[in-house]
Amino acid sequence: YNGRLPLTSSLQMGGTDDEVLALLAAYPQAAEDKQDDLNDSDNNPDAESETLQEGDQLLSPLPLHYAIIEMRSQKVLNALLDAYPDAAKKKNPQTRNLPMHDALEDALKRPEAEEVILLLLNAYPQAAKEKMKDGRLPIEVCAKNKASEGLMLALYKANPKSRVEGLLFLGRILSNGSL
Repeated sequence: YNGRLPLTSSLQMGGTDDEVLALLAAYPQAAEDKQDDLNDSDNNPDAESETLQEGDQLLSPLPLHYAIIEMRSQKVLNALLDAYPDAAKKKNPQTRNLPMHDALEDALKRPEAEEVILLLLNAYPQAAKEKMKDGRLPIEVCAKNKASEGLMLALYKANPKSRVEGLLFLGRILSNGSL
């Protein structure tokens, strides 16, 4: 348990999607839970440097953050966003990225990543305009990783003032007649 709600523990410890969904159905407010991570700091003296502080208490990521890090199914992500839509707007205190940004960093690790990114983009379109912790915009990451035209176009529409990478991409799809 370690001071966390069962939903968070299940997400972190490999609980099945059915278990996660059952826990969320039983207590939807758990999607908003941002537990103090004091137990981890007791066991790890470097924990303070890895997380943001709010007052005297360290904060852990939201369940949505854990679901993205653990590469959970889109069904779980949808349920978490339904229970707490504002989670898409909250930066993970460990990675200092928005949920969509964390999903982008894992984009090449799983085939359904683009669907997850689109889900998170629809939940919080402003994420396309916010730089990731490394200073890049989401469209730059996607251009470098040769993301699909659909994802690039969605990011460009959410942030039409994005850098040259977006404009170059738009020119490429216009020349292909994809629009």
